[in-house]
Amino acid sequence: MKNTKKTDLRVIKSKESIRESFLSLLIQKPISDISITEISEVANVNRKTFYAHYKSINEIIDEFVDETVKQFKEMMQNSNISDDLKNPYVILEKLNELIYKNYVVFDYILRSDLSTLFIEKIISTLKDQITAIMNINFIGNHEKNDVIFSYVSGGIVFVYKNWFLSNRTQSLSDVSKSLVSIMTYGLKHYEQI
Repeated sequence: MKNTKKTDLRVIKSKESIRESFLSLLIQKPISDISITEISEVANVNRKTFYAHYKSINEIIDEFVDETVKQFKEMMQNSNISDDLKNPYVILEKLNELIYKNYVVFDYILRSDLSTLFIEKIISTLKDQITAIMNINFIGNHEKNDVIFSYVSGGIVFVYKNWFLSNRTQSLSDVSKSLVSIMTYGLKHYEQI
């Protein structure tokens, strides 16, 4: 039984090492210039160990995407959405924490071909959480609510994507404050700020 735990720990550590090595290389150069051999060397594992965990570099990226979406879902499910919707800044600050925690991954994904799928997953998660709470608390036309919730969710996510693609002169906190102002008061109020 002890050997299984040691093996499991070694497997976990080698996989973590591969992932961390990949991220450190991704900070230094484009993904097209990163090889499995290089990841293995930096991770201090052989190629066979790499292939025991991943079939390709893209599989590492896919795992990061899935984990990030899962973390976002858990964050939304563990928060008190009805209270947070009274102060949407709280939701956006939680999203900011997730972004800073996974900054390199977000930066790469949002600049790559994976951005569309990733954005769709994040928008869907955000919209589902907002819809769940708003449909409970607000009686109204569900089709109209769907349009509003889609607009808000998509807008938030695309503002964040544009921030990643820009020169990032504003902090994410300032971006969040601007979004809350627009969501709360509309564009007319925002022009006065």
